[in-house]
Amino acid sequence: MSIDSTKYKRILEGYRQRSLHNAGILQRRRDDIIRQLPEYKTLEDEIADVSLEKARLLMGAGGSSSDVMNELKDRLSDLKRKKLEVLTNAGYPADHLDPIYDCPACRDTGFVDNRPCSCLRNRINEALYEQSNIKDILEKENFTHLTYKYYNDEEKAFMERVVRESKNFIASFDDSSKGILFFGSTGSGKTFLSNCISKELLDSGRSVIYFTAPGLFDHLARYTFGREDQPSCLPEDIYSCDLLVIDDLGSETTNSFVSSQLFIILNERHLRGRSTLISTNLTLTQIREIYSERCSSRIIADFNLYRFDGRDMRPLMQGYT
Repeated sequence: MSIDSTKYKRILEGYRQRSLHNAGILQRRRDDIIRQLPEYKTLEDEIADVSLEKARLLMGAGGSSSDVMNELKDRLSDLKRKKLEVLTNAGYPADHLDPIYDCPACRDTGFVDNRPCSCLRNRINEALYEQSNIKDILEKENFTHLTYKYYNDEEKAFMERVVRESKNFIASFDDSSKGILFFGSTGSGKTFLSNCISKELLDSGRSVIYFTAPGLFDHLARYTFGREDQPSCLPEDIYSCDLLVIDDLGSETTNSFVSSQLFIILNERHLRGRSTLISTNLTLTQIREIYSERCSSRIIADFNLYRFDGRDMRPLMQGYT
């Protein structure tokens, strides 16, 4: 799964803290039992003595006849039975002093047979969703809620093709660093489809970071000029996440800083073999005029281009869920 080392260490530290917390609960339970039931402690000590004697015999100290070993096993079984009876007769459940785990499958280690446990995979996925900036939006904007009911035949044919190719993009995501540019008409489904792609990749364990264009460049400006002490997303995150989504490019206030930052992002992600998804109402000509020739050249070379010429669907979809 794609998550940066800092966040991954934080998740693993969470496992360590849970283990310590549960161990503390268990220790307090045991201390209470020892205070209330002295017989329980006596039986524990006897079990320890018999176990030590058994270990000595197994190591060959003083011989190890089968009769003696069987006698020790029987004594251990009897002592453990009596210890359990003391506990349950006092009204405690039989498992009251068993180890406590939030996840019994991995025993709060995060791993089963050296492979990530399902609980660890879920925690990583939760971290990826939190990092994406669009967790709540994706509950509604995903392929499950995609509908063609408001499109005419021509628009529907185009959207069906783009959806099909978007799903191919997802399926072959690890094999290509090609990006996607959705450009053209306002309200024609570009952002919705961007979110559909984002959710599928997040659900498969990839890291996705979403920004509106104004949000992205404002974030970078605050970081660059020291106006944010603890940024939630570092430039390194933007450069290295599996998919960066820049929504509504062209809606920001454009200046030389914005143009240079866009090229740095595109170039860095190209060099690292990372995909970028951009949606914009601008034409290719406008992108070249606003952001420079080198930005538009990078997009044309590294992106699959989809021009949306359909109607604005938003008035038609008012109230649709």
